[in-house]
Amino acid sequence: MDLRLLQYYIQECASTLSLDGAVGRTWSQDVPQLAFGGANYGLLHSMLAVSATRILPNVNEKDTFALQGQIHYGKAISLLRQRDLTARENVIPTLATIMLLSWYEVHIPFPS
Repeated sequence: MDLRLLQYYIQECASTLSLDGAVGRTWSQDVPQLAFGGANYGLLHSMLAVSATRILPNVNEKDTFALQGQIHYGKAISLLRQRDLTARENVIPTLATIMLLSWYEVHIPFPS
């Protein structure tokens, strides 16, 4: 299921988080690379949480995906709390994580 959420995030969800062009590609290309490029598991979980929320209208297994979103959200928050927020290398992944968690919390109906 996580693979399906990741695919949905990259192909459908990320493009709705920002403007078209280079800024939009940040969410579909740079953020996933950042999540996998280091120990940025909180960022990965926040991507999956947002994806789980956004995929709900398109799936029959709404309860399953909603639960997965909650699980990933909880893991992202837990990892964020453990993060050294004073370390320079954590600034960008932490900001991206917080932005994604905000989009999870306040679902703004972006067109897909």
